[in-house]
Amino acid sequence: MRICAISDLHGFLPVIEEPAELLLIAGDIVKVSTMAAMSERDGFRNDVESLLTTDNDDFVREASAIALGKLGDKTAIRALKTGLKDKNANVRMRSVWALAKNGDYSGKDLAIQGLKSKNITEQVLAIDALEELGDKSSIELIRDNLNSDNVWSRINTALAIKR
Repeated sequence: MRICAISDLHGFLPVIEEPAELLLIAGDIVKVSTMAAMSERDGFRNDVESLLTTDNDDFVREASAIALGKLGDKTAIRALKTGLKDKNANVRMRSVWALAKNGDYSGKDLAIQGLKSKNITEQVLAIDALEELGDKSSIELIRDNLNSDNVWSRINTALAIKR
């Protein structure tokens, strides 16, 4: 996940009094780093829920769903369910994944739809989300992706089935 991959980049952020302000002016990598730094202070969940439901940047909304999933705070479920209706497929699939991390499986049907998408990223994220759901019946649903034209879809499908 992106937030893990670059969380160590936020070492410069403690000098910033309000990290959320940096999100307004920064590039994508700094935005995710800022979110990682914000996770260490009180009120993070509320800030990230707000970003998920209101930010104009698709990447910020996607990173917000990831962060909420990693927090494992069930009080974020309402905001994550809003993410299921997002206009961006990545945000929707990340929200399904985050809901599953929080013990909510209401996004399963959406992930199943994502498996059939022509958008390869959506397919791969749907596989990740279904894997996180841990429902053994999902294995049969994703098995068709072993025959995908896209190598990434095939690889992720094989790994998900193996796990």
